Amino acid sequence: MKLRGEDGTATLELALVTPALMLLVLGVLQFGLWYHAEHVARTAAIEAARVAGAENGTEESARARADEVLRAGLGNAAEGTTVSVSADGDSARAVVTASLRGLLPIPGLSEFRLHGEASSYRERFRPAGEGP
Repeated sequence: MKLRGEDGTATLELALVTPALMLLVLGVLQFGLWYHAEHVARTAAIEAARVAGAENGTEESARARADEVLRAGLGNAAEGTTVSVSADGDSARAVVTASLRGLLPIPGLSEFRLHGEASSYRERFRPAGEGP
């Protein structure tokens, strides 16, 4: 038995709950995209440090490898990408930064900074008898 004042209650509840549910779903989706993009930035830094640390590796080839990994993993989603590579006698270091556009136009959540950093020992030939 329905009471007279209950007509349309389900529709009203749906209209009130749907925006909150959609916001929650988009927030979870945004977190997943950020998490993936952060790992792509870290992987790009690892790859750049690995290439720069190779025996014949150069800073230019390391930057190219980092850009390749970023393009493969993020496509055009990342903006303002910078790759910094430095290599000295014993080590190589790479830092990758970028920004990712957010899904929601909420101030403070419309753009996310990505950061990846890695270092590697430089490979080099050592003749027999020479210490480490």
